[in-house]
Amino acid sequence: MALFSVAIPAYKGKYLSAAINSVLSQTVTDFELIIVNDASPDNITEIVQSFNDNRIRYYINETNIGGLDPVANWNKCLSYATGTFFSLLCDDDRYEPTFLESLYELSLRYEKCNVFKAGVAVIDKEERIVSTYPSSPEWENCSDYIHNVSLRKRKQTISEWMYRRDYIVKCGGYEAVPMAWGADYLSVMKFALDGGIASEAKVLTVFRKSGENISTTYEKNLELKVLGTKVYADKLRKLVTDNNIVTPSIIQDIEVIRTFEQKAVMRMVSPLVLLKKKVKLIENGVSPKTLVDSIIRNFVKKIV
Repeated sequence: MALFSVAIPAYKGKYLSAAINSVLSQTVTDFELIIVNDASPDNITEIVQSFNDNRIRYYINETNIGGLDPVANWNKCLSYATGTFFSLLCDDDRYEPTFLESLYELSLRYEKCNVFKAGVAVIDKEERIVSTYPSSPEWENCSDYIHNVSLRKRKQTISEWMYRRDYIVKCGGYEAVPMAWGADYLSVMKFALDGGIASEAKVLTVFRKSGENISTTYEKNLELKVLGTKVYADKLRKLVTDNNIVTPSIIQDIEVIRTFEQKAVMRMVSPLVLLKKKVKLIENGVSPKTLVDSIIRNFVKKIV
């Protein structure tokens, strides 16, 4: 059994070789690399077969499961893992060579922690660094993390995390949300309830802003994304309530959560359509907030 399991849910082939290379170039060698081809139309098999490394374990889904339910494919990747630690790398992201080594050293310092995080740099299509994600304290508990997420002081992807595998399997794996809308945040919150989060300040993960990420394709599967945002808000309220989580400004936090889906609709609905509806309704004495509430209700009625 390997010490580390790294899994790549593969669908896009364009940057997959770089992602695989970044894992095979780690300074530690005791890992397995799990690649799950999610019935991709790209030449994933050819790309994987170009690497001659016995640490690669390759699987092909009979049908595409990640198109509408990315979390299902994340959990399928997790089901193949055997390592003590597990991390998930998106097929267009990559690790710096010391990603596994640095987070493993972090795990030795925080033996009761199950969730470990690295710093992130964001690059564009030309490989230029355009930003870095805000840093986190070396350790924070789940309550503080939720509070900082609600205040937009935390930003993340799915790729910069490492977990104790047995623990997240015991937790039921990644949290299911339609279109994975907020699933990375919910999953980390669930996993961090016992032991908090330990963070490495160094940038060890490179997130590629390719324009093809779930978070950047608002126009696709719009109704499922609105439902996903509603599910995210509902599950977050339940997690906070069930675990008696109190932050320094819990009332403000819950209010932010309550309006999360409304802000998402404002960002995703065609601005021109929304403007026309807003002008017409305001002329009839209807407020913009009522308009957004109405859009959410209509979407959810159609798909629930």
